Amino acid sequence: MALFRGRLVQRVRRFPEEYHDFGWKYGDLHHYYNGSFFTQISNIDDEKMETNTWDVVGHSVGQCTYLVIKGQDLYEGDIIKYSQHKGYALPDFTAHVVYIKELACFGYFRHDLKRAIPFTVHDELQTDFLDYCEIIGNTYENGDMIPTVVTESPDPLPCLSL
Repeated sequence: MALFRGRLVQRVRRFPEEYHDFGWKYGDLHHYYNGSFFTQISNIDDEKMETNTWDVVGHSVGQCTYLVIKGQDLYEGDIIKYSQHKGYALPDFTAHVVYIKELACFGYFRHDLKRAIPFTVHDELQTDFLDYCEIIGNTYENGDMIPTVVTESPDPLPCLSL
């Protein structure tokens, strides 16, 4: 089973409109279409023997990559910061985690290169790359951390567009 997360934001008052943010919910993903589109996250509470289901903000939903950075699970939409270290040629950069459809895998979109790079390009993913990364936010809460103006890179590798 794949693990997803989504942000639960609900209207608590109609006039004047007021919304409360109830944080991240984790579980399985459900889509329903019956005249309008709903995105739901649900999980089973083993102690109470019941299923909990929440309507979440659709564009906040991200799938778990099952990669771990400093004890935290890495999700699609997370913003990561890589720090250069001795013995590895990558410079410092900021990127966000994406699913690359063309390759059917997770990777990160480097803003300085304007391309998605699969996690699979790293020989020793944990020791060469993930151990030198930190999760600094996510695209839902911290979208302002993603640069809008990107400079061209002289890097000759082919681009994977999103």
